[in-house]
Amino acid sequence: MEWVNDWKGYFKDTAFTDYLGASDGGHLGERIVKGGYYGTSPVNMNLYSRGDVYTVLSSSKYPYVGFRLAFGAIPGGVWTNSNGASVSNRIVPLTSASKLKSLTRTSDMRLAFRDDVTGNLNYVDYRNGILSVIEISDTLDVYHPDISPDGNFVAFCTKPEGVSGKSELYVRRLLANDFFVVKLEVESAAIPRWIVLENGDTAIAYVTDAGTNKDESSWKKQSTWIVTFENGTFGTPKKVFDGTFNGGVSAEGTFAVSGASLLRVSFANDGGAYMDSVWYNGEQACNASLAKDGSKRTLFLDFGGKTGEDFVGEHYGTHERILIVDSLGALTQSVGAANGYTFDHTEWTNFPNLAIATLVNANGAHNKIAVVNLNDSSVVELFSGEELWHPALWVKKMFLLDTTESSLDADSAGVYYSETGSSAAAITRTKMELFWRYKDSINTVILGSSRPSTCVDPLLFGNDINAINLSLVPNIMYTARYLFENYLLNHAKNLKNVVVSLDIDLWNRSEADPVNNFFGIEYKSYPGYVYDENHDFWRNESTSGMLEYTQNNVRNDSEYERHSYHKGVQNVGFSTNYNWELENPAVDFDSTWLDYKMVDFQNNWNNLIAIIEKAAERGVNVVGVVFPQNPAYKNTGSFGRYGLRRSESVKILSDISALSETYSNFKLLDENKMGDHDYPESMAVNRDHLQNNAAPQMTSRIDSVIHSF
Repeated sequence: MEWVNDWKGYFKDTAFTDYLGASDGGHLGERIVKGGYYGTSPVNMNLYSRGDVYTVLSSSKYPYVGFRLAFGAIPGGVWTNSNGASVSNRIVPLTSASKLKSLTRTSDMRLAFRDDVTGNLNYVDYRNGILSVIEISDTLDVYHPDISPDGNFVAFCTKPEGVSGKSELYVRRLLANDFFVVKLEVESAAIPRWIVLENGDTAIAYVTDAGTNKDESSWKKQSTWIVTFENGTFGTPKKVFDGTFNGGVSAEGTFAVSGASLLRVSFANDGGAYMDSVWYNGEQACNASLAKDGSKRTLFLDFGGKTGEDFVGEHYGTHERILIVDSLGALTQSVGAANGYTFDHTEWTNFPNLAIATLVNANGAHNKIAVVNLNDSSVVELFSGEELWHPALWVKKMFLLDTTESSLDADSAGVYYSETGSSAAAITRTKMELFWRYKDSINTVILGSSRPSTCVDPLLFGNDINAINLSLVPNIMYTARYLFENYLLNHAKNLKNVVVSLDIDLWNRSEADPVNNFFGIEYKSYPGYVYDENHDFWRNESTSGMLEYTQNNVRNDSEYERHSYHKGVQNVGFSTNYNWELENPAVDFDSTWLDYKMVDFQNNWNNLIAIIEKAAERGVNVVGVVFPQNPAYKNTGSFGRYGLRRSESVKILSDISALSETYSNFKLLDENKMGDHDYPESMAVNRDHLQNNAAPQMTSRIDSVIHSF
């Protein structure tokens, strides 16, 4: 099997010339491997196969995978985006999620912007670690996107600043594959800006025209409005100012800014009367943005005017510097662009002293998006592309960082993944968040390998069972024991039942195997696990805030996947393309491995005993489940996919069953029955995994065993 250079994306039923694959690897950062190896079933060796048994990431490594060499470049190639549409321009990340997190102290961030080549809305969810750009393609022309205070919606209009005429305003959910979009039914609305009003209502300030404010009489004929937005519905718009204050309105509605092509303000004086003024000595100003922190500071760009040059102390060109004035209009700060670039589309973010902008090169192309740290005037480039317009960056407020509610270290707590992490780390991170969310309420947990991950559904147990599925890929008994002893026994105070997969054909895997035992070596690459370990897994300490920190660090699962993972079940759906691979099922490991892997087998056995005995001390029941595999293995000399002589497996299963005579808290549920099971091919994913449609049958049988204790 061979690595290739391509990212994995969705194919579209169309023709391409010089196709280069997906423009990026999506939220998972999936890669492609081609071909097969000695353990691959002939049925699965075909020209269109692009993957392995498990998800392939840049960090994946296996002894049976090499790499494919290619000669020369492909000029004029074409990529496809997340929707399968062709793109000739790629939007490429320039810095990692962790770099941006060093500024904001959270990975829970979203970036939205306009791709001016397509006119479409694009966004990036920084929680995923893999910086995939999601493009939302439709017939709407998107300008000035702004992300809602909760990070879930984006508002945008159909006219850019400086262009007069009718504009429409829309709000849509900022989520891939979600087509919710609602229009504000007014004659014209442009340049939306989310605000939280003094009474706590979420609202949008907008103007009736996006044109310039140079001529005061015509500008005053237009106006500024506020409309509430709640539960996906607009309220009744309310006019708040004559004139178009497109730079923003304060939360209490007493201060407003306009910038194109003059810096105009309106504010209430001490007597409550509103005063209009032109700041910056009436010189050219644009791209005005009112700070979102209540300071009433305004940032803007100019044309290298005298007022700005006097403040900076040197000559500069149009848009070469961001200027900031205080609530009285006095210049307080200036930040210059990098050599060869100018700024455009400058906006405050909702994070203190952090702005976002596009960088324009000498050819006038808006080819980069960058954040500007106003604490030290540094500029961090985020993405490059052909024409990137109107960026908006939203950062989730980390309340724990501003209070004494938690003593956890924000640099380590919940950091269970990084953008270079493996697929095993990505899955384990998701399950750790699940654990911290439900630890106080669960009484049942499912541990083990990928085999129970698709077919043991916590929502299908009886009403008296509150469960989560913490099965991991890959897994050995040591992995299950590690989670059980260190996390579940310490924090799941109501735990009564443990369901664990007994994958005896995998009991040749060593605890020292860095590929198959995540908690052997790899876990030390992620600070969260080391932090937990160094604090004795918080045995006698508060974990207040751990869930929030876990949620706010880099993750490798999309919002869609988090919804489809109901309490830990992997959503593989239902497909008629899946099957048991009935004919000549391949064996991926030497069936005689017990002859020379007895030490590893014994370690797996001992870890099972340790789980049972530790559970008994706490009054917890253990159900060991042998999951079904291809029934055709009974026509071979192998127990299952990963070997073990059938004659040896019969005795091993008998010994496991006999454990119930020694330990009253243990019972065996053998759903494989040496191949004589009742799980039809329509329930199979492959040789040794079940689809989600097998969950009702499998879960109900486990439920029955639990209730038999």
